[in-house]
Amino acid sequence: MEKFGTENTDRINELFERNNGLTIALFVSVILNIFLIIGYINIETNVKIEMPPKFIVDNIDDVSIDISNDSASEDYYKIWGYYFINETATFTSKEITKKIQLITKAYEPSLLKTVRDEIDDKTGKEYKTSDFEELNNYAKEIRKEKITQKFIVKNVNKPEIAYGNDEATLTIEGLANQIFEKSKNNPITKDKPCNYVVSMKRSKGVLYVTGYQTNCFK
Repeated sequence: MEKFGTENTDRINELFERNNGLTIALFVSVILNIFLIIGYINIETNVKIEMPPKFIVDNIDDVSIDISNDSASEDYYKIWGYYFINETATFTSKEITKKIQLITKAYEPSLLKTVRDEIDDKTGKEYKTSDFEELNNYAKEIRKEKITQKFIVKNVNKPEIAYGNDEATLTIEGLANQIFEKSKNNPITKDKPCNYVVSMKRSKGVLYVTGYQTNCFK
């Protein structure tokens, strides 16, 4: 009986040791899973940030950027809006096509060629158009009239934020120094207070232009 009792005691001790080993292995496995989850979360929250040239950033005071894949702070939209307008509002008639391409390349593809109905201000007639067509017509008219413009920034307004920081619209007020050289012998010079407006949207880590307007030629 003594031998039989010793065998059972040894068996029970062996089972306890195995259980302890399994418990330790389970604990280690849980810890490893926690680290893997944390690592996965960190990977998922990494955000790609593209910024315009440094001189644009230097022109905006007290920059503070808070950003995610689908939203951004006011300063982010302000910097990019300033860049788009700064790059496209000063031009010669020979440069305007390239300038507008900067906008069309940044445009949200689903919006760029979406056809919509508009009403002509002069005739009151309806016509169909798209942002792509409007931008091309804008550049075409500048080439036709041989317009050179220098846009002097007077005021960079606070961006109008919409949809929980997903979208923003920036208006920049300034003075447009314009020269109309269609008639070489009699060029027309104008100084016109006007503004440029650019709308933007951040989606899945990418910044898109969703609208571009100016009243400098009205």
